[in-house]
Amino acid sequence: MSNQHHDSAETEATKKSNEPTGAAESLLTSVSLPEPATRIKSEFLKKNSAPAIINSSRTPFIESFREYRDVSALEMGIHSVTSLVEKMRLDPAAIDKLIYGTVLPNPDLQHIARQIVTTADLPHTIDTQLASEYCITSLYALNTLANDIKSGEVKVGIAGGSESLSQPCLSLSPKGRDFFIDLNATRGSAAKAAK
Repeated sequence: MSNQHHDSAETEATKKSNEPTGAAESLLTSVSLPEPATRIKSEFLKKNSAPAIINSSRTPFIESFREYRDVSALEMGIHSVTSLVEKMRLDPAAIDKLIYGTVLPNPDLQHIARQIVTTADLPHTIDTQLASEYCITSLYALNTLANDIKSGEVKVGIAGGSESLSQPCLSLSPKGRDFFIDLNATRGSAAKAAK
């Protein structure tokens, strides 16, 4: 492991762009656009049925073993998803699906997408899917959601991912894990100082 790893979470809301009614319309109208952009958006919605990214939310991208050392991938995921829902003033009942994942799967966290839904008090009727594709997990989740929207299976969905490389899944006790993390941080600092 290297101290160059980061802890972060990012989430994007996506919807089918040719259905701007009801709760889905609030997704589109929550974004303030200047008049020409509003007109272009309206024309786009009339002509296209492609999925559209409406908004996004993320935590700061922080170097591992620093400010987020004690924040888990689940906590970052909950924060990014609930912040997005609040920022968009989205009725949680309008969300059809949440696709979410992490870079390093954790056996203690079997299904981060389902745990985000249940822990964040979102409706348990939201379909969830776990995504894992190494460093492009968020993009993989977003692409999967776009395909679900194209197929008509989903109208409104959220896709994203989070990771805490400060809390890697090691088959050690927490005390043993922290020992090796601290040792790695010390070696990284010594190497930087030697340069």
